[in-house]
Amino acid sequence: FPVTIASSWKWKESMRRGLLAIIALYCSVHSTAIKAQPINVEDGNDLLELCARGSDTRQQSCPAYIMGWIRGFHNGFEVASSFAEASKVKLPSLVCLPETVKSAQMIDVVLDYLLRNPAKRHQDAGFLVLDAMLEAFPCR
Repeated sequence: FPVTIASSWKWKESMRRGLLAIIALYCSVHSTAIKAQPINVEDGNDLLELCARGSDTRQQSCPAYIMGWIRGFHNGFEVASSFAEASKVKLPSLVCLPETVKSAQMIDVVLDYLLRNPAKRHQDAGFLVLDAMLEAFPCR
């Protein structure tokens, strides 16, 4: 009886290992066939290409890039303001977004800025996003 249990366990273990090897081989073969190319956005030209002339997958990344930069600037300003307030200094707001502004509108503002300023598109994409927001939504 103990020999049967041990041999049965060894058979199940070898089957489990074989099945895992087949699954791993299947996943490695199929994952290499569908790997997406990385998206590299460094300047305004890259950003405009991503948003305007890219494939459907790349165009879906466009709003994420732009909104990521806008949120990053906002969060960075909030952190800097907190440190400044602790030192009894008030930082002036640079961008004042209306309460009703939508994400799609901010994306349109950035793309419009890139199209109207081709001479600046060689500059860093993040700074161009900030420039677009400063121009469209200045604090008065």
